[in-house]
Amino acid sequence: MENFLGKDGFVWFIGVIENRADPLGMGRCKIRIFGWHTSNKINLPTQDLPWAQPMYPLNNSKAFSAPQLGEWIVGFFTDGMSGQSPIMMGVLPGLENNESPALPVGFIDGKAYYGPFHQHQGKKMTGAFHVSTFHQFIYDTADESLANIGAGSGSTSSVVTPSAESVVTPSVVTPSASSVVTPSAPSVVTPSGGSGSSGGGYY
Repeated sequence: MENFLGKDGFVWFIGVIENRADPLGMGRCKIRIFGWHTSNKINLPTQDLPWAQPMYPLNNSKAFSAPQLGEWIVGFFTDGMSGQSPIMMGVLPGLENNESPALPVGFIDGKAYYGPFHQHQGKKMTGAFHVSTFHQFIYDTADESLANIGAGSGSTSSVVTPSAESVVTPSVVTPSASSVVTPSAPSVVTPSGGSGSSGGGYY
């Protein structure tokens, strides 16, 4: 039988106390369990963690105090691999982490953005400074960013690809038959016998 307490294996965990103010006054705590819950409190806030039930000794079940914030808890799940019903068995002393989680600047394409940004013409954009290259717009909500995927300002590329009209192919000129000049044979002048003066001649 699956998920039957005591027959589906013993699934134990270690986690850290984030809330000990049990509204029922039973000593329950909100535990962020390592390997089961993300450490990002934006994606999984403390209020959404399951309440962990304490395990008291048999001879002193009415006198108890909840573990302190920041202490580590060793426990197990009564629902096995479902991991929704934790029981606290013991405490590993620790210190509370008072650091506030980093808040995102905004959202881009549905995802939280934590990087540098600047304001330009009333728009929040990526990058510390405004330049001519492409900047994506940063939106206040994930839904707004999903409705404007890829939106931004600036040139996406500085590479100019020549168009077919701008490419000049040199033409090859083939001379025609009429443009070819063939030199003629030189003329030879042969002197004639009667070229002397009257009464004269060759002797």
